[in-house]
Amino acid sequence: MEKYRMVQGIGLYWNRRWEIQKRYTYYERKHGELKEIIGWHMVFWSSNKERCEEVFKRYMDEEDE
Repeated sequence: MEKYRMVQGIGLYWNRRWEIQKRYTYYERKHGELKEIIGWHMVFWSSNKERCEEVFKRYMDEEDE
């Protein structure tokens, strides 16, 4: 599973924007068993898709190192 993803969203004033999100994992105890929960949090956003793609590529290159 990828560590980062790029998604389209809606920003302030209902304008379109693109976000780069980073995956994180935490554990929750349910009925005595630990359950793995996967969530995403935003690390970058831009209303310019090309700019967001540039930054996303940098994040992905960093991950490959």
